Amino acid sequence: MLTKFLQNFPPPKYLNVPCAGVAFSDDSIRLLMLDKNSKHPTFFSEISLPPGIIEMGKVKNEEALSKILKEARANLKTPFVKFCLSDEVTYVFSAKIPVIPGKDAKEGVNSILEENIPLPLSDITFDFEIQKVEASETGYFATVVVMACSTATIVAYKNALEKAGLEPLMCVNESQSSASALLSDNEPSVSIIAYIHKNSVGIYIASGHLVEFSSVISIPSSNTPEMTSELIVAELEKAIQYWLDKKQKIQKKVLENSPLPCYLCGEYELVEFFAKQAFKIPNIKILSANVWRNIFSLDDFVPEINFEDSLRFASVVGLYLES
Repeated sequence: MLTKFLQNFPPPKYLNVPCAGVAFSDDSIRLLMLDKNSKHPTFFSEISLPPGIIEMGKVKNEEALSKILKEARANLKTPFVKFCLSDEVTYVFSAKIPVIPGKDAKEGVNSILEENIPLPLSDITFDFEIQKVEASETGYFATVVVMACSTATIVAYKNALEKAGLEPLMCVNESQSSASALLSDNEPSVSIIAYIHKNSVGIYIASGHLVEFSSVISIPSSNTPEMTSELIVAELEKAIQYWLDKKQKIQKKVLENSPLPCYLCGEYELVEFFAKQAFKIPNIKILSANVWRNIFSLDDFVPEINFEDSLRFASVVGLYLES
């Protein structure tokens, strides 16, 4: 999985230590702890952030963020954390790179970063997953999914956490962490996730557990639920069309055989409202998201956090499934 954002800032090698999950957004911090053995939630919290501390996923006031995290630290039984970054500051794309004997695939990915990411090469931290290797008339090519972020952005979050007395062990993007929580091993080849926040919507398309495409759109504060639903419909249709154009015949055949499953998570009221409007989108099937499905069975244990609130914690839960 794409979980090596901190590979340039390696933490100490602790083995199987208890840790907390932390997810950042412009208006809140969500924290979660699971019992090391049972994996049942032992602590969860959502802390509202004043305006100006995080804007569009970027830390604007490191000291203020650190102070809030330090207060939250008192409720955690461990200093170790895994955290995820907003989709607004991460980039996900797929591409083909030549396989050259004697050269690391990382070199091939590094050579295509600038043409796919609007950041200077000196400020890019990235990770990638090789999906497949194919032969062609000119040699071998690897299809890779790349995740990247500004190094400065990662450092700002890392600094804020460390100033609060927390030790970051791992960092991953919100889309991949959410997919790890919501998608099971027996998913069809392609799935869609719509993560509906108060102020933004993330649209992810995944093959298996791996997110290959993500986009994020802002929700104007003046929007009614009806307007937000129309916005999501348009973005989903655009994403699906992009996907079909990119994958061409392979995925078109998949879509002809069965509708794409679409999981909804995020703000419960907006999720519920949009679910009633989703009939406007052809070739998708709206499914109820269960953020715990890969952690434990709700038949065996009912967590203290209710279903409505749990939908906002999908990306935090997914952190426990990344390694």
